Amino acid sequence: MQTVLLSADLATFTYTLAQILRWTRTPSDRLTHRLWTIALATLWIHVLFAFSIAHHGSHSAAWEHTARRTAESTGWNSGAGLLFNEVLLLWWTIDVLWSSLSTKPHRPRWWTTPLELYLAFMFFNAAIPFAPPERRWIGIIAFSLLLIGWLGSRRGRGGAVTRS
Repeated sequence: MQTVLLSADLATFTYTLAQILRWTRTPSDRLTHRLWTIALATLWIHVLFAFSIAHHGSHSAAWEHTARRTAESTGWNSGAGLLFNEVLLLWWTIDVLWSSLSTKPHRPRWWTTPLELYLAFMFFNAAIPFAPPERRWIGIIAFSLLLIGWLGSRRGRGGAVTRS
């Protein structure tokens, strides 16, 4: 189980760093793109560890675990959060493939803005309200850094993040 928790921490760390780089550098910058891809890979690794170690390869066990954690955190007994995680993996994977295979350096704002908001929402919930209480400090630090990075990027670009 420690492997699952450490992989979650690594996914949170790489996502945070990659997102800050996307705000402070050009999203098509080679280092930024590589780290964005690595962040996605660490999330896939975390999901594979969680699925195989914690849920013994059972989607229904993962659903039940999600329902239990959701009930503990919100009072709503539903495993539907698992579907939100699957959408996240699919959407982010499409984004990385699109940016890797496209001849254009930027994806349109109608794509990137909702994706970045969805990623932030999902990572926030995974790293703070749904995280084990003894590990929430990691999420608090990560999202404090994200907020600082976002504010810094807005200030450095005249108050608006520009993307085509």
